[in-house]
Amino acid sequence: MNLSLAELHAAAQEAAEEALAREADAKAADENAAALAAERAQEAREKLRVQRDELLESATGGMYRDKASQEWREMPVQWRMALLMLAGIGGPAAVRAGLQLQPLALRNWRELPPAERNAVSSIVRTGRPHIARLIALSARV
Repeated sequence: MNLSLAELHAAAQEAAEEALAREADAKAADENAAALAAERAQEAREKLRVQRDELLESATGGMYRDKASQEWREMPVQWRMALLMLAGIGGPAAVRAGLQLQPLALRNWRELPPAERNAVSSIVRTGRPHIARLIALSARV
């Protein structure tokens, strides 16, 4: 079979485009698999949290409540992120190092490292009297 240079070039171009298409499909499948795995991991963590709370309540006859974990869980993620930033977690140096605040804010309170928990607790203790006095700033005018 004797192919011309143009035909060889066209065949090579077609093969390259097919390879690129296969590579793009594989990359998209990997990204979808990673997103699905992350979603399933988040669902599994939530189920484990619920089961842990139920087990604690049944084991202690309802006498034990981890109030800090409950307050953290019920707080909107934006507020959690703000508290982490106020506590000095996630500043410019942390961003350069690749630390993301949202994944940290999405964690359960007991899943945060002790240093971060202590920093957040400290900033809440410090800010509580100031926030309690805010009336005009919270008014709907």
